[in-house]
Amino acid sequence: MKNVEIENVHDCNDNAFNVSEFKNHFFTRPLHFHPEYEIVYIEKGDGYCFAGDGVVSFSPGDLYVFSSNLAHYFLSDKRFYEKDCNEFCKSEFIQFRENILPANYLNMPETNNIRHLITNSSQGLQWNISNQKESIKLIKKMKTTKGFDRLINLYSLLNKLGDITKEAIVISSKLTYNNQLQSSDIVYKKILEYISSHLREKISLGNISEYAGMNKSALCRYFKNKTGESIFDYIMEFRISFIKRQLANSDNLISDIAYNTGFNNMANFNSQFKKVTGYTPSAYRELFK
Repeated sequence: MKNVEIENVHDCNDNAFNVSEFKNHFFTRPLHFHPEYEIVYIEKGDGYCFAGDGVVSFSPGDLYVFSSNLAHYFLSDKRFYEKDCNEFCKSEFIQFRENILPANYLNMPETNNIRHLITNSSQGLQWNISNQKESIKLIKKMKTTKGFDRLINLYSLLNKLGDITKEAIVISSKLTYNNQLQSSDIVYKKILEYISSHLREKISLGNISEYAGMNKSALCRYFKNKTGESIFDYIMEFRISFIKRQLANSDNLISDIAYNTGFNNMANFNSQFKKVTGYTPSAYRELFK
């Protein structure tokens, strides 16, 4: 896997913003960030979406908005990587810079919804828009329209999403994660990328240190000095953050959620979850019923 990447995706030669389609057996882009805001609509496929320090599951009909420079990527479900898998992952994505919006949009009453969307996208937003036919239609129209009509379609989509911002799931809980990820510290970037990419597996200090190019004891000291917490405390918080969202927003079996997030021992899982949250997993889920 490549290092965490910064990508400039803005195509200023033909259009003011980029509209594209992705189709492959699985999502291929590694953890990355770019100067553009991005809207991603999932047509086919399922798995996990990572943004900042947050993790949510994705499925067809989900739509995401990522702010400028918010680190993110999509990890397809394990079955998509199997050789005999005939399924595909497909998404539509729109990438634009803030300068295509009216210069005074933050203070214009007509663009309140867009301002609200742009402001709240700093932590990544997720909706399921399967029933919002007009928004889906706008996304698809942007692939074929050109010129002023295409720009108006984008403004209309942003306005509609801004109107339902309060209904969105906020993905990332720690903005400092994203800010640190964009630093020039290559070692830190590698550590965060390895953890997010191997969330479903048993993560060993040896594997992290090998990937980061640093011996184990030096790595532990380095991470503690960098973040104020041990590397395994961070991994536990990262996993529990994802599990909390799964418990609140899905009916998946608690044992399946635990197993798919790297816990193979239910007693240990229950103990760690209660230590972090103050609740057992089942009691935490009851809070959202």
